[in-house]
Amino acid sequence: MQRRSMKTNHLILLFFLLLFLINYYDLFYILDPVRQIGKEPTFGTYVIYNFSFRLVFYGSKFFSLALLLYGSSMLWNLKLNDESSSFGKIFKIVVTLEYIYLLAKTCKIIYFQFIHTSYTFDDYINFFPLSFYSPTSQNGYLLNQMSKDFSAFDFVYIICMILGVRNIYDISSTKSVLFVLQSYILPLILWITFLNFIGII
Repeated sequence: MQRRSMKTNHLILLFFLLLFLINYYDLFYILDPVRQIGKEPTFGTYVIYNFSFRLVFYGSKFFSLALLLYGSSMLWNLKLNDESSSFGKIFKIVVTLEYIYLLAKTCKIIYFQFIHTSYTFDDYINFFPLSFYSPTSQNGYLLNQMSKDFSAFDFVYIICMILGVRNIYDISSTKSVLFVLQSYILPLILWITFLNFIGII
C-alpha cells in the first residue's frame, strides 16, 4: 500500500515540476514578447500569482474528479478484486491523465517557438492545439466557444480514462465506456455549456 502511495506522490511532484517549467517558459518566452498590456512579469509574480493559483486549481481538480469517479463507481457497484483502495487507484489515474494536457501546452510552445515564429498576441490567444475551433467558423458564438474546449487531446484523455477504469475494475470495455460517459463526459459537457452560456449573458 505504501509503495503505491509513494508512486502517486511521485507522479504529483513530477507533474507540478513540469507544470512549473512549461508555464514559466510559456509566460516569459512565448507570451511576454507579444504581450500588449500589463506589467512585465517577474519570477516572483509568476510564483505568487500564476503558479500558486495553478497549484490550488489542479489540486482541487485532482481531488474533485477522483471523488466524482469514486462516487459514481459506488453507484455502479464497481469493486476491486483485491483489498487496495479504490479511491487511491482512481486518484492515480486522474493525476496520470493530466499529463496529456501538459503535452498540449508543450505543443503550443513548440508551435510558436519553432514553426510560426512571427506570431501576434491574437495568434497566441486564438491558438488551441488540435482543437475543433476555427476562427473563420460561422457556427455561432456558443458553438465556437465550446469547440475551443474540445480537442484531440480531450479525446485521448477520455480514451485513456476508459482504459484505466476498465483495468482497475476488470470490467468490459462497453461497461467502462458507459461508466465514463455517465460519470465524466455528460457532466463535463453540461458544465462547459453552462459556463459558455453565462459568458453570453
